[in-house]
Amino acid sequence: MTQAVSAKEQMAWAPRAGFLRRWEQALADRLNPLLVKEARQGLKSRQFAFTFFLALVSAWVWSLWGLAASEFYEMTVNQEVGREMLMGYLVILGVPLLIVLPLAAFRSMVGEHEDGTYELVSITGLTPGQVVRGKLASVLLQGLIYFSVFVPCVAFTYLLGGVSLLQIAVLLVVGGSVSIGLISVGLAMAVQSSSRHFQMFVFVGLVMLCMFVYLLCMILASEHLWWGASDASNPEFWSAVAWVVCLIGCYSLLMYSVTRAQLIPRGHNRSTAVRVVMLICGAGWVGGTAWVVQLTKGEYAAEVWQLFQLALFAHWFVACFFILGEQTEVTRRIRLQAPRSLLGKALAIWLQPGPTLGFFFTLFGCAVQMLVALLVLLQADALRRTDEVIAYVAALTSYVAFYGGMGLLAMRLLRRWVVPSVVVSLVVALGVFTLFLGMPLMYELLVYSVPFQQFRWYHVFNPVVTLDEIDSPTGGTWDILIVLTPVAVAAAGIHLPALWREIRALRHTIHSTATAWPDSPSELGSDQTQPSHPFEHLKSPAD
Repeated sequence: MTQAVSAKEQMAWAPRAGFLRRWEQALADRLNPLLVKEARQGLKSRQFAFTFFLALVSAWVWSLWGLAASEFYEMTVNQEVGREMLMGYLVILGVPLLIVLPLAAFRSMVGEHEDGTYELVSITGLTPGQVVRGKLASVLLQGLIYFSVFVPCVAFTYLLGGVSLLQIAVLLVVGGSVSIGLISVGLAMAVQSSSRHFQMFVFVGLVMLCMFVYLLCMILASEHLWWGASDASNPEFWSAVAWVVCLIGCYSLLMYSVTRAQLIPRGHNRSTAVRVVMLICGAGWVGGTAWVVQLTKGEYAAEVWQLFQLALFAHWFVACFFILGEQTEVTRRIRLQAPRSLLGKALAIWLQPGPTLGFFFTLFGCAVQMLVALLVLLQADALRRTDEVIAYVAALTSYVAFYGGMGLLAMRLLRRWVVPSVVVSLVVALGVFTLFLGMPLMYELLVYSVPFQQFRWYHVFNPVVTLDEIDSPTGGTWDILIVLTPVAVAAAGIHLPALWREIRALRHTIHSTATAWPDSPSELGSDQTQPSHPFEHLKSPAD
């Protein structure tokens, strides 16, 4: 009788089981194949096994030691036990999330180029975006495994007392966001050059960055645990957490766009998506500026506004030198994708590839977003010196124009001997900084016994000294701008002919709707682009 009932139940569940199998098979087919490959390799690697085992042992030892220490010191449940235990778990969990996973993502992407497997991936149907998403998802899968192990330990600290669920949630969400950001940075740094010497240098820099972020996160987490118990009832605290998470997400998207652009073959449009995300990141800083100014109406509004403007300046300054390494040739594929309407040519033309277009894009983007932030400060009516903040915006924009213009001029001179790249743009940036910052600094230290005691004309090229002089009540603000602004305008104005040439090259699009993409490479002429994969040229005409 039991066997008959069991057979009937199996027959009843057979259609449902078949549906589940079909749904599972369809889901497996839709998953990124690179995610499956990287997940298998990553979970079977010695690095993951060793790190995971070490994290488990550390969590087990900390649990036993923490409880034993709490009994020894006769701590009550409502005292420091929960906070200290949670802080210990965060220190252990932060090592794989903030150090190991970003370095693993870097090595995974570098290994594709060292082993020559990226050429095999490129002949498949996977796009560069799918390759980057597969790498990112495989590393995040390892992070989820670490999270799943430590969640019971973190929940145990709540039972000990001293911490709230909201504090635990904030720490885990912000920590996970920072981990995703560092993983995206690792992927972006891995594709900038195929030289092993440069990759070793970049790897050391990534290790230092991860260590710095790890220490900073641990300090902020301890401050939040011991002094932020009342933050849950503060609306400004949740607004700040939301803004930080959104800003980290914007820069993670920027790093993803940069990595994807580096994997796209030359001759395609690598620039538009990256520049759009740059605008989004800058808008995030402007939104944070508006929120902070409205929150701190009073004597500190101008000072906080200046800090946010320095961050916005650093964003566009770095973006300017990154864009200088773009390709100069305008292929037919790019021309076909260029905007044709009047409004599109006026707005979207600045998003098209080209170093000169990119330079003026960063200059206009920096100027517009800083002016918007200035209007926010003026509307808040929290100023003591209006001329000071106006000079601040003018000086920061002038530095983007001057150093970006000098860097673009140096790149144009070097293009005869080297291929433009991010590495070359970094070398150019170091040379420009040495010329206009290092040489005056050496002269000041050698000639004057007390350096920087008085503002001199060559200090105009030093942003730190100049901004400090503008911020000083006795500083000659307008005298500085009279020297700095014409120099910046001249540095940007010498590139107007090159800007016109790049715009004219993009205007030479094919307006006939009957014109299609050429069927053979011979029809491309001088605008022939690289094939979509290394074996495209081996195809026969019959194919």
